[in-house]
Amino acid sequence: MSLRTGLLGAVTLAFVLLGVLLALLGLVEVLTVYSLPFKMALLLAHVFVLAVTLRVLYRSVVPASGSEHGLEQRLTQAAVVGVAVALVGLTVVGRRQVLLALVGLSALAFALSGFSYGRRGATEVKVQGTVVDTLLRHLLPVLLFAAIVPALDLAVILGLDRIVVLHIQVVFVIMTATTLMTATIKLRQNVASL
Repeated sequence: MSLRTGLLGAVTLAFVLLGVLLALLGLVEVLTVYSLPFKMALLLAHVFVLAVTLRVLYRSVVPASGSEHGLEQRLTQAAVVGVAVALVGLTVVGRRQVLLALVGLSALAFALSGFSYGRRGATEVKVQGTVVDTLLRHLLPVLLFAAIVPALDLAVILGLDRIVVLHIQVVFVIMTATTLMTATIKLRQNVASL
């Protein structure tokens, strides 16, 4: 097994585990009186893992040069620190505006990064018509919709009512799940045809 395959497997496992954890925590919030503000940091981690997945897929086709690899590694480390700060902050002090800003802006940055890798990868001639092409094209909307959920908290900072934002976030959670389901079906069709 190559390093890239192992990395993609680890990223996929992290994506699945975070998704299951988010679903379970969502059920806890719905079925009990508990409010779990750190759940948004876990969604941010989910968005980060999606962006990293798109980068790993792109790099499986177009390897990074030495300077690109170093920059990507430093940016990844900074992103991990940002997600950790958001997780600890939301767990310890709850929903504060500075933490909501960190989560919202980080989600937008992760979406921009993942979108950049996804689009560049999908336009590579070597990728077109392959399973990697299918993954790149179908994970882009998943990343976009998933990133919008935490980014919408920026609207609360700007004065929009929290209840309105929550309802809009629910719509984007549903859209994220729908596009992820579509990506899964398409990937299964591609793999079955091999």
